[in-house]
Amino acid sequence: MKLRSAHRRVFSAVFFLTLAAFPARSELVQDAGGWVVVSATGDFERVSPKLTHLKYWFDSQVRFLDDSDGYNQSLIRPALGWGIFDGVAVWLGYTWMQTDNPGVPSTNEHQVWEQLTWSISLGSFTGLWRTRLEQRFRVKSEDVGLRLRQRFEVAHPLYRGSAFSIAAYAEMFFHLKDTDWGIDDGFGQNRAFIGVAWNLAPELGSTIELGYLNQYIDRPKHPNRMNHLVRLSVAFH
Repeated sequence: MKLRSAHRRVFSAVFFLTLAAFPARSELVQDAGGWVVVSATGDFERVSPKLTHLKYWFDSQVRFLDDSDGYNQSLIRPALGWGIFDGVAVWLGYTWMQTDNPGVPSTNEHQVWEQLTWSISLGSFTGLWRTRLEQRFRVKSEDVGLRLRQRFEVAHPLYRGSAFSIAAYAEMFFHLKDTDWGIDDGFGQNRAFIGVAWNLAPELGSTIELGYLNQYIDRPKHPNRMNHLVRLSVAFH
């Protein structure tokens, strides 16, 4: 009973965070697709014990949507971080992202971003609080976009000692200024994920995560969009 109650709390937290982020809007365009994510995080302790606080981050993603006839978006995102104290780190990173949408030219975007992460453990729960500020540079556009992203992740083992966990996260995006390439300040989008994580090899630090991702995008000049996505993630840490 305690296990079921814990899993219900994980699901309920993400569900209500998702509902709270959705503005009331009758028009809605819906689509389906999938995201594939490969990531790696760690520190440089093997290089030198003096570099234990220096951290690295890398993730690469490919995204697909039916309305785009398959391929929709890809990105590459490296970063370096510094551990301030146990579980807390600051980061400086870069993102390259290409987007293809039907009927319009493809776009390329470069981002510089700063981030604070806080890893949390509460009993059998593990969590991550992540705050990211992005400066967005769209090719062939003069304005620089500013976007704030707030994310919270939580995971709980299926049972004591299990290699499988229930994993969930919610992330909200807020635009901090208007741009000449179509961004209006205010709420931008919400992402809510629920799935299962498999810790393949604890000694190697590799995890596979598979589940459902709901992406809700606010578009003031067009009908809002909701994407129903299968998200597959392979992480090395």
